[in-house]
Amino acid sequence: MRGLGHEDALDATQGFFVRLLAGEPFGQAAEDRGRFRSWLLGAMNHYLADLRDHATAQKRGGRAVPIPLEELARHDAAWEPPSGALTPDREFDRNWAMAVMEKAMEQLAEEYGKRGAAEQYRVLSPFLAGRPDPAAYAAVAEVTGTTANSVAVAVKRLRERFRERVRTAVRETVGSEEELDDEMALLFAALRG
Repeated sequence: MRGLGHEDALDATQGFFVRLLAGEPFGQAAEDRGRFRSWLLGAMNHYLADLRDHATAQKRGGRAVPIPLEELARHDAAWEPPSGALTPDREFDRNWAMAVMEKAMEQLAEEYGKRGAAEQYRVLSPFLAGRPDPAAYAAVAEVTGTTANSVAVAVKRLRERFRERVRTAVRETVGSEEELDDEMALLFAALRG
């Protein structure tokens, strides 16, 4: 979490939720002001900034050494993350997207298990990621004693159910179908990185 070690990140997360549950608002969340996830991220950013300010505060300047403004102008103060690294906001969105996908997969596995098709789910679930080639369908068909065509149909149905589960999970976080489509677009963009 933004430059904190593992233990400090756990403490900061716990402290954030303690303050939040104690009724200490970090700004008011309102349905008409955007996504709750964005508000939560903003609230956490403010909390972390408060922690940093408190940790680095020193009375009456402490041992701070003044830096002339001309010196600052010579250095590019804009920090850029390493090439290929996600910004904290994008990493947050990606973690959210991955959590939604994991929840959908767990629900789908449970659904298949309840109808006695847990083994079918286990065999077909790797096809949820990427586009398999016909040889992969043929290999599964050989192991399961079916045809490549029936494997393809089963994978198509599995993907449709997975898509429905993802939409249902996202639908629980929005207020309208229009927002659902926007959130789904954000989810796929976050997964693409």
